Amino acid sequence: MIKKIILFFVIFIASITSLISEIIKYKVISDTFYSDGNIGSNNPIKKDTTVIWKSDNRVYISYNDDETFIENFLMSVEYNNETIYMLSTDLEVIDTEKIINKKNLLRIIPDYYLEVLYKKDSNLIFENQPLWKERKQRMENEPFPFEDSFQPESYYISNPVILFSLHNYYMVKNVRKSDNNFEIDLLHYSNDVTDYYGKTEDVFSEVYNKFRSNSNIKLLIQNDGDFFDLWINTKENYIGRYIVASDSLCNQIINLVRSNNCDLSKIIWPRHADGSCDYEDGGKSAAESSVRKPAPATEHAEPAEEAALPEAAESESLNKEAESADAKQNAALPILPIAAGVAALAVLLAVVLLAGKKRKASKK
Repeated sequence: MIKKIILFFVIFIASITSLISEIIKYKVISDTFYSDGNIGSNNPIKKDTTVIWKSDNRVYISYNDDETFIENFLMSVEYNNETIYMLSTDLEVIDTEKIINKKNLLRIIPDYYLEVLYKKDSNLIFENQPLWKERKQRMENEPFPFEDSFQPESYYISNPVILFSLHNYYMVKNVRKSDNNFEIDLLHYSNDVTDYYGKTEDVFSEVYNKFRSNSNIKLLIQNDGDFFDLWINTKENYIGRYIVASDSLCNQIINLVRSNNCDLSKIIWPRHADGSCDYEDGGKSAAESSVRKPAPATEHAEPAEEAALPEAAESESLNKEAESADAKQNAALPILPIAAGVAALAVLLAVVLLAGKKRKASKK
């Protein structure tokens, strides 16, 4: 009996220690604002202030203006013994390497979409990812066709959070960097992130599906300009090759699926670290795309962001989008989980006002 009691306490203490250890400290990367969850609250917070994420805090999703693509994450964190709400792009994990340098999310999609666009053949999507074919067949008799809800499967990366889908997000615990290689320790915090509009995105590589229920995983990244090779835990578990994807590139993929047509003139094709491009002849000419700087092989964070931003300069209107990107991000409407109930509505309204104040501050 005594041995059983001792064993129980050992297990209990180990469990408590595990829970306590799931605390991540962040620093604020620039003077900004936060919401305390009350309507109308817009509170300043200084650069380098420390805030804490605990296992009972949440992460929410916000979309861009037309509610098509994820634009930011809204995180609840602890500050001065109170729960506050901040955008993930305002935070970095303390005492570790950064994944990206600039203040926006990095979105990557499988590289097979380049061939889909280059050949203007949406059937290649189903050949490369059978789960899309299964979903299309399953939705044939539903009121809303598959084409209306399709979006390319995407990973969204920020320094505190990585989103593998609307139902799988990870807290970044530690980042190790060596040249163009990254090793990222991730805590799988939730399987049930819900967004208000009911969008679902559950399509993964078969390799990732083997690990998606694990509490902790290690994401390995090898960067080659605009290209990213991904593994989980070891180099034996290869997820696949991904590319930096702007809204304009993803929109052309969506157009192809919905209307069997796309405009390749609105695409600047991804480049490798040496400046070479695999698909350039199918889109912009070398002269037209010469504004893009080749990404040096020894850097990941900065080149990756530089690779994503020139997509916004593909036309005069898209260039204006690029100039207002920060303002749009600050004005993003957080879409809170339905399960949060009435309290979440108060947070939503408070953060909308917070974002508005941030946008005004950015204009001064």
